[in-house]
Amino acid sequence: MAAVALALAAALSYGASDFVGGILSRTRSVWMVATASQLTAALATAIVALLASGAAEPADFGWAAGAGVGGAIGISSLYWGLSHGRMGVVAPISGIGAALVPVAVGLATGDQPSTLAWLGIAVAFPAIYLVPQADARHDPAIDAAAARSDGAGYGVIAGLGFGTLFALVGQIGDDAGFFPLALLQLTVAATVVVIAT
Repeated sequence: MAAVALALAAALSYGASDFVGGILSRTRSVWMVATASQLTAALATAIVALLASGAAEPADFGWAAGAGVGGAIGISSLYWGLSHGRMGVVAPISGIGAALVPVAVGLATGDQPSTLAWLGIAVAFPAIYLVPQADARHDPAIDAAAARSDGAGYGVIAGLGFGTLFALVGQIGDDAGFFPLALLQLTVAATVVVIAT
């Protein structure tokens, strides 16, 4: 039950941060918003790391750095898509991609999803097509083809980036503590600066 509560809290936090980041990136530089959010997250995570115990191995920091590169691609694409496309298209598609990549990695490494998980996976693929359709149906001035092209590509790239982040974070040891996650956030910020440059 604690895992479900933590998962729901994480989903709420991610959703809220994506929404706020998307709103801010419409009036400010996408790169500034992405970098500032990750530097703030790195500071907060480092403070938690100082207070919590952990015994990270060098491999944990390697996985974290790789995850940070994926996260930078994800957040850059998401905020760029949200600032230039339709939030109702970009955000759901990025969420679907972020879920499917770890599932693919899990399957490749021998995980066996439950029947309910398979059902969720099966529903995700039509959702990629249906989300833009629903957006077009609510606004007759938008045809379905335009809705699909307006930010959907950014959503796909963001989903792949975030999915890579989640898959690599899953490789970090359970007792590694929070310092690898602080490195992850710093890596995201640094990579966003490189992408912006």
